[in-house]
Amino acid sequence: MSPQKRLSEPVREHHVGRRPAPIRLPWARQNSLWDTPIRTPFASRLGRNLAAEGALVGPATGALNTLIQPAPVYVAFDPNETALVEIEWARAAGKILAEVSTSGGPGEPGVVRAGDLTFLDKVIDRATGTIVARVTIENLVYLFAPGRHVRVRLPNQDEPDAQMAPVAALGSNQIGKNVYGVRKDEKAELASPELG
Repeated sequence: MSPQKRLSEPVREHHVGRRPAPIRLPWARQNSLWDTPIRTPFASRLGRNLAAEGALVGPATGALNTLIQPAPVYVAFDPNETALVEIEWARAAGKILAEVSTSGGPGEPGVVRAGDLTFLDKVIDRATGTIVARVTIENLVYLFAPGRHVRVRLPNQDEPDAQMAPVAALGSNQIGKNVYGVRKDEKAELASPELG
């Protein structure tokens, strides 16, 4: 039996001396994946390829690529259990707005975006004393990538005349927490602040 009869009809073996001849596959053009568009019902980006170019793929191959939906972005964070009561009170009053910010480079400000608190777990992790929460933000210019570290701030109350001090400035004595301030006559004064 000749080699041509052993092979299937579309694939024929050619021998021209010692040099291999091309194999003609008539179905290769119509089954080419190079020109196949990928359409999704949402704006998305492709991640890196997980299969090498030219690799044989099939149902058991697994994922070939990762499709990422960059907008909206879900930011998971873990507030402590002492903040849970304030968050629940604020949720009862209406929607909670959150601020999500990236840390900028040295000497550069970060990017701040507003979002909504969309999920708050009811189970407190006993090991850490935290709960799982999620803020949803729009990511129209794709500044927030999955896995990026951000800061989440939940401004629960507006106190227009409040004075802010870093935690490192707080001291404590037998009476409680205190902070040193500077009076108008430029002398230091010990004050007992109301922490909030």
